[in-house]
Amino acid sequence: GIESTLEVRINDVLWEEKPSLYGLDARSEHYLVSIDDDARANVIFGDGKSGARLPSGTENIVAVYRSGTGNEGEVGSGSLTLLQTMPQGIKAVTNPLPAAGAKDPEKLEMARINAPRTVLTVDRMVSLSDFEYFARSFGGIGKASAVALRDEDKRLVHITVADENGKTIDGNLKANLVNAIRASCDPVQQVAVGDFIPATFSVQAKILVDTRYLFENVKKNVERALLDTFTFEWRDFSQPVTAAEVLREIQKVEGVIAVDLDSLTKDVEQPTLQPPAILTANKARLKDGMILPAELLLLNVVGVTIEKMEGR
Repeated sequence: GIESTLEVRINDVLWEEKPSLYGLDARSEHYLVSIDDDARANVIFGDGKSGARLPSGTENIVAVYRSGTGNEGEVGSGSLTLLQTMPQGIKAVTNPLPAAGAKDPEKLEMARINAPRTVLTVDRMVSLSDFEYFARSFGGIGKASAVALRDEDKRLVHITVADENGKTIDGNLKANLVNAIRASCDPVQQVAVGDFIPATFSVQAKILVDTRYLFENVKKNVERALLDTFTFEWRDFSQPVTAAEVLREIQKVEGVIAVDLDSLTKDVEQPTLQPPAILTANKARLKDGMILPAELLLLNVVGVTIEKMEGR
């Protein structure tokens, strides 16, 4: 998960970080941290009514923190060989284990989607949505989906997760997430966190292009539109793909007059004579006492074939 490393001392006294200054009295030595749209952190102190006001002085405010965040910090083992400042007596440094659990700051579009979710669980989890929102907001997790599973002997909440880059998470992050969930839910509730199975599909279509447009330019725009739509960021676990979705995205491209969808196929299946109306993606499920993982169905980056339809 995410843990702040910031320490703020006022006149050599450590003040405590709080999520809000609301309700604090005039003597409360606390502060809050606000992150702006440019990912800059601002430390905010009280006004003497809600939280203590800063005392006057020169260089009496000291902040200690780690710098750097996001997926660029996930370096491999043996990659860190230099310190920003080299303390006396240190000859060499290295990281024996790879860094893991990083998470890039949210993009504005995703922040609009996720912002209401951060207040829904209120540090407790009851519904499936609570489990899903909690996991999705956990540091290092890029996508999460919760389902209730049961068979004759087992009944549990299963959460499928992926990291920020659409990959499976490592064991340490998974263990931290499970422990955090168990600390916030009913102790008798069984919870499991699992990986997903990546699945891909391919598209073949013909397009009729307005004669004012160059076919090759429209073709590239169609390919880009499909790849941008059916990508990790915008698709969910177990989410099916429909022919209607594919047609809609193609028809939205400027210069396209008509579309003929020739093929829509999961890459592990044989093509059919007529493209199906829907491609399904498996949900996480129990079978013979074992948990079978959910699928994440995305467009194959080399699986888009767009051809020219002759004018009618």
